[in-house]
Amino acid sequence: MRRVQHSVQLQVALERCAMTSRSRRAYIIPEMTTIDVALWTKFDIAGYDSRVKYTIKNIEDERAPLADGYQGYFSDVHQDLGMIHQLELRMRF
Repeated sequence: MRRVQHSVQLQVALERCAMTSRSRRAYIIPEMTTIDVALWTKFDIAGYDSRVKYTIKNIEDERAPLADGYQGYFSDVHQDLGMIHQLELRMRF
């Protein structure tokens, strides 16, 4: 009997933080909302449990808010990598 399982996952990340300047004045960094979507299916290949997973991170291609950081944004909290596509094949032996 062949068993196939399909799943969909939606993840929303909302982050807001504050930095303190040299004058000890708080600088509020605007929030950044990203949406991640993952689709996967499980199946058998030659008797081994397998999974194919396709993921899109930051589907709206949200940019990190401007801050006084090394890269122009607060890298401890935000990422400015844009939209990322991933395709994964996993087999369990």
